[in-house]
Amino acid sequence: MIIFLALVAWYLTKNPNVAISLAILSDALAALPTMLKGWKYPETENGFLFLGSLFSASTSFTEIHHWNFAEVAFPIYLILLSLTMLFLI
Repeated sequence: MIIFLALVAWYLTKNPNVAISLAILSDALAALPTMLKGWKYPETENGFLFLGSLFSASTSFTEIHHWNFAEVAFPIYLILLSLTMLFLI
């Protein structure tokens, strides 16, 4: 639902940063149950998955041509999410 709102907000504001911010919010809300599970039952999570995610998100910086919010926001969010999960488990 929030992704749909992100697209509508992007269309109405003509500002991609609004859509990216809402997409990050949407993904963060979707990640909350996994974070809670990782906190309560860390043995049920696999740290290698989040190490892979951390590596994958980090490699996106090799292709950034303009260091602005639109290009770095989502990879930074994914790195922070992966580090958070690694810390929790």
